[in-house]
Amino acid sequence: MERLKVANAIVAFTKAMKLNHQLPSKVGSVLANLLHTRLDSDELFECCKDLQGEKKDLAGKMKGIVMEKDEFAKVVVDLKA
Repeated sequence: MERLKVANAIVAFTKAMKLNHQLPSKVGSVLANLLHTRLDSDELFECCKDLQGEKKDLAGKMKGIVMEKDEFAKVVVDLKA
């Protein structure tokens, strides 16, 4: 009976040691994935910032186009008169 307890303890110890050796590589893998995700989110943030700048530029151009359209509409009304 005592031998069985010792054998079970040795097996449990061996399994624990294997898990402990695997743990650093798993933690390293998780950290690498986290860093990769962080870099991806930084890249997406920059793209979003650039797109917001483009949106402002296009809104300004659109405002100018609307103003020109209104001016042309007035010219058309004057020409018809």
